[in-house]
Amino acid sequence: MKIEVIETKKAPQPMAAYSQAFKVGNFVFVSGQLADDPGTGELVKAQFPEPPIRVQTERVLKNIKAILEEAGTDMNHIVSCTIFLRDLKDFHIYNETFKTFFKIPPPRATVKIAGLLPSEEALIEIQSIAVMPE
Repeated sequence: MKIEVIETKKAPQPMAAYSQAFKVGNFVFVSGQLADDPGTGELVKAQFPEPPIRVQTERVLKNIKAILEEAGTDMNHIVSCTIFLRDLKDFHIYNETFKTFFKIPPPRATVKIAGLLPSEEALIEIQSIAVMPE
């Protein structure tokens, strides 16, 4: 089966040895995305009083959306997400923000991963799998 590398300038460029996504058959496997701005490569920051987790969750999901669009699919074709949160106290705000990006939120797992995200200031990382529309 052919593996197609998916790459777009509308999402942050990988800073390490990984691809933004692979398209394999009818599946698109999106690498874990942080809240990096695609234009600057810098982690987005919240302006008070906006909760930082909301701003970062929105940016992560916009990055995933851009990658999926490049692959020819969209957010409503995500079939699985793994969400890594630095602190579970952010769960409620992240959850409320997450569901605004979907008609029907996909299956997911949320994992507390304090201290192991690639950036000191990163609060969230999301990895996802999508299918191609029929």
